[in-house]
Amino acid sequence: MHFEKYDSTKHYEILKDWYSNQSILTAMEIDLMNEEELSKWLDEPDRIHLIFFNEQLLPIGCVNFYHYKTQFPNYELGYLVDTKYQGQGLATEMVRQSLEYAKSELQVKKIEEVYVIESNIGSKRVLEKNGFVFDRF
Repeated sequence: MHFEKYDSTKHYEILKDWYSNQSILTAMEIDLMNEEELSKWLDEPDRIHLIFFNEQLLPIGCVNFYHYKTQFPNYELGYLVDTKYQGQGLATEMVRQSLEYAKSELQVKKIEEVYVIESNIGSKRVLEKNGFVFDRF
């Protein structure tokens, strides 16, 4: 598995397919975006998308970081796995590789927010395996 940093000329159609897939959006509790909204969201300067590919070079998922405008390089983390590849343990490795990238390339010191739907036990396990601790208000 490897990743590439989002490039609109290479990766837009991949992300467009995922972010228009109702089962993915429902699982993430994200509203459907029109093409203009999606393009604007993907190209936000404070948002970084990493697109993951399997050994056959097929896209399997993505991880994104959103930088909060604070004095410290704190980020929000989000991720998705294509429905064809869910349940195979790929998200754990995607998040692990992304966190290494964030530490080394972005100098991220802390992930401030990761939203997980209460019923999504698999996603909680992905985060726990990557050292995250859940905090509730």
